Parts: sequence; C-alpha cells; structure tokens
Amino acid sequence: MTLMYQVFSDGVTIIPRKMIQSYKDLKISPQAFILLIYLIDHQRELQHEAPLKKVAVQLGWDEKEVYEYFSELLLAEYIRFDMETDEQGKKYDVLSLEPFYEMLEQKMKPQKTEPTASTASLEQKLELVPTFEGEFGRPLTQIELMQIADWKTGDAFEDDLIILALKQAVLNQAISLKYIDRILLGWKKKNIRTVEEAKRDIEQYNQAKVNRQQQSSSQSNETIESFKIPDFNWDELK
Repeated sequence: MTLMYQVFSDGVTIIPRKMIQSYKDLKISPQAFILLIYLIDHQRELQHEAPLKKVAVQLGWDEKEVYEYFSELLLAEYIRFDMETDEQGKKYDVLSLEPFYEMLEQKMKPQKTEPTASTASLEQKLELVPTFEGEFGRPLTQIELMQIADWKTGDAFEDDLIILALKQAVLNQAISLKYIDRILLGWKKKNIRTVEEAKRDIEQYNQAKVNRQQQSSSQSNETIESFKIPDFNWDELK
C-alpha cells in the first residue's frame, strides 16, 4: 500500500474549478478563502456548531483569526447561521453554505446582461464592525454581524445613517441591535433615507418631548394653584 493510496483513502475534498476561477471576484482574503474550503470539507461535521478552537487548531490559526475570517465570510454573505429548534424546544444555530452555493450557481449561468454594481463592497461592510464593537465593548456575535450586513444589503441603509442610529442608542443607554433596528425601521417607515432627514426627525421628536414636559409641568402648577389655602382674616376668628 503506497503512501498516496493512504492519503487519498482518508478522503478527498472536491473543489469546483469555477470556485478557483472566481476567487478574484469573491473579494475575500486568502485566509477567508481557505476557511471557506475548510467549511465545505467539514460542513456536515460543523453543521450544528462551528467550534473556533477546533478550527484554529486544524488550520494553525489562533481563535481571534478564525473569528475574523468567519466574520469576513458572514459579511460577504457566503455563509449564514439559520435558527432551528430541537425536539426539546431549544433553539440553536445551524451553519449554512447555501448562500455561497447559490452565488456560485449564478456565476455558472450564462450572463445575458451586464452585471450591476454591488450596493456595497465587503470592505465597506467591514468598516462598521470596529465602530459597533467599540461601543458595545465586545466582539459582535455571528447573528449581530448578519444583522449589520442585512441593514447594508437588504435595506440598503447608508453607513452614516446606521452610525447615527447607533449614536442614538448610546445616548438613550439602550445599546442593542434590536433597539437600533427599531430606530432604522422607524425611519424607513417615514421614508427617511439620509442623515439630514434623520437629524430633523430627531430634533422634531426631542422638541415634541420638551413641549409635552412643559405642558405637563404647566398642568401640575395649575393644579397646585387651584388648591391654594385662602387668606383668612385671623382677627375675625378670635
């Protein structure tokens, strides 16, 4: 039995030629590309969990690097984590490579029209992450990274508008992506798409809040005034 026979007997990872040919168009780092190949090879094993420590050991990286390249693939929308429920009703994340396979399938189809420009490059998506992690005081979770990517690609919010929503959350001491999402959703319902429009909306909201407080204070003063003790001529009571 030859050495190569033993090597191939351990299993072979098949990578489509189109994937190699499309590497430049993927716009990800070489390390993220290696991680993507690793995930393809281990997709069944890692379907229900993606242990950073195990991946780090096998690829010779530290866990921080693995987290960084996972984030890169998430923001590039080549992988995602779907929420599923087990028999006991407990929710858990499931790693899915379906977005990457769908993208690869599209590249293999004949192009009838000129490809449209991407709404936001991967580099632009990654720019927001350090800002959020700085305000949160911790690394973002995989779900949070997906949420930010969805704001940029799904809702097409501008970076400045997302940052303004983050600042509002910080000012209101409600630093969570759910709160920020509610702010952005509120602006979207009002058809607010620029920072200038959002700032005007914030000013109007704050002014309305001040007016309500002044009105409430005025009503309280009127109530107190109505209960004033009348002046008596105490000499008449003797």
